[in-house]
Amino acid sequence: MAPQRDTIAVIVPVYQAEATLDRCVASLTGQTYRDVEILLVDDGSTDSSPALCDQWAAKDGRITALHQANGGVSAARNAALDHLFAREEGPALLAFADSDDYLDPDLLANLHAALEETGADFVQGGVVTETPGGKALTRRDVPRALFEGPEACLEGYLDRRGIQVFPVCKLYRRRLWEDLRFPVGVPVGEDAFTTLECCASARRAALVPGAGYHYVMAPGSLTRGKRTEANLAGYLREAETRMALLEEKFPALAPYGWETWVYRAVQGYGDLDLVEHFDQRSREEWRALFLEKFRLYYPKYRQSAIPPRRGRAAAVNYALFALCPPLQRGLYRAWARRRRGG
Repeated sequence: MAPQRDTIAVIVPVYQAEATLDRCVASLTGQTYRDVEILLVDDGSTDSSPALCDQWAAKDGRITALHQANGGVSAARNAALDHLFAREEGPALLAFADSDDYLDPDLLANLHAALEETGADFVQGGVVTETPGGKALTRRDVPRALFEGPEACLEGYLDRRGIQVFPVCKLYRRRLWEDLRFPVGVPVGEDAFTTLECCASARRAALVPGAGYHYVMAPGSLTRGKRTEANLAGYLREAETRMALLEEKFPALAPYGWETWVYRAVQGYGDLDLVEHFDQRSREEWRALFLEKFRLYYPKYRQSAIPPRRGRAAAVNYALFALCPPLQRGLYRAWARRRRGG
């Protein structure tokens, strides 16, 4: 597929988004950077979202509406990627947005200018997290930064130096996605997989100051919802994928994989008591698995030179878990109940 140099394709998965879709699409059609192609992928919605997608496509020639049976956000994004790469010619640049969210009018222009100025394979800006009512909760800005080479890009992500896990608020050159798709059937961690692969393939990445993407924290968000066995499996898959890539291709960064396993083991061990409808045998099997991973990777992590990426409190938590997992679990349960207000 021959790229069209200046066109930005923006992929928007849509599911039960009738209350927010118009705001999202209006923020895309209203970008000061006009050369955009917008792909709305209705993922089997049962509300008025499919009709809204078609209405937008009829109203603006830059918009394409795709419809599919419900398969999840990864399947929806992949459908749009497959649609783009099946054409003989297509946009040279790719971006993602979620249908709950919206963009400041100059976001794509700012990202495009940074991409051209730096020659990066992808650039990223900052994000404002807010309530559905528009109240800002956090503003995650980023400093201006440039990462040269895949190892530096990976370290910029793994060491929390500004490259974030989410695919939104980034602008990518299309080559990064030619052979890359989101993992389907994974309830959590799908963004971590693709961000890891993009960093590993990037020759250069850049951060752009300013927070022009508005992430709206929807009720029932996975990151704030109940724990499930599928969540645990997703986190483990993410840790395994990260560890395999680093050990095979970037051994100097392997300590970041060890730290991920330590974090997931401690987190998962505590989360087991929050998983509903879980029989005791399964619970004990998972608990044994988390202990095995912790005992394998914690000594390696302690001997490495990387600082605690999640703060001193996390390091204390790891040390407490190493000393007495049931005690750490009890403290974790108390913290979780307090956080949930129960």
